[in-house]
Amino acid sequence: MRKVKIETRELETLKKRMSEDVEKEKQEELEKIKKERKALEARQKNFNLVSNTGKREREEIDQLKKDFSKMQADSELKQ
Repeated sequence: MRKVKIETRELETLKKRMSEDVEKEKQEELEKIKKERKALEARQKNFNLVSNTGKREREEIDQLKKDFSKMQADSELKQ
């Protein structure tokens, strides 16, 4: 009977230790995922800034081309 009690206690101790190990690994993985997500969000934000800047510059270039064409047309009409 004593042996069974001792084995039961050892089993409970082992079970508790394994549960703690699993919880620790779970927390480490969650932290890792949070860091990866934060880095991904930062990269996405930078990409959006670059994309928007490029889009604005293209729009500005197009507008300048239109203005230039209009000025050329006006200049030709005056001559």
